[in-house]
Amino acid sequence: DDDTIEQEREYSRFNLRFANARIQQETQENMMLKLFGKRSRINVLDFKKYRNYQESDNILALVIKLLKQPNKKKWKEKDLDLVYKNDKWLYWKLDAGSLLIENNILKCWDADPITRKRIKKIIVPGFLRGRLMEYAHHNVLQHHMSHIYTYRKLARKFWWNGLFTDV
Repeated sequence: DDDTIEQEREYSRFNLRFANARIQQETQENMMLKLFGKRSRINVLDFKKYRNYQESDNILALVIKLLKQPNKKKWKEKDLDLVYKNDKWLYWKLDAGSLLIENNILKCWDADPITRKRIKKIIVPGFLRGRLMEYAHHNVLQHHMSHIYTYRKLARKFWWNGLFTDV
């Protein structure tokens, strides 16, 4: 009889722990949904607004302005120097012809982190980087992902100088 009572107590403790864990997970999921919206894909941003986000970044706005000019010879030296001083990698991509504007969004050609094939990636303005890293790191189903998975998830669609270091 004492064993039965002890088993019932242990069973009750287990149910209580399980219920608390489930409530905690549901609370975390609700919080993440409020912060980031639907989490089925990493495309948490409204891409119609994304162009405005890029243009609000002074350097990206300058690069967009340069790319809109069809003749590279008309690019001003002071504009190129400003890009170089602020982001050397972005300057090198601009100089190499790896940048393009597609659907009114600034993108670059870069290697896929897994297949190493050349793909188009969206260039992220500085003020959105933290939000994207937070989104990619907090996965509702897997909870906190490691830095490698977070990097791979971001690097499939997005690019900025120092992405791996930031993650």
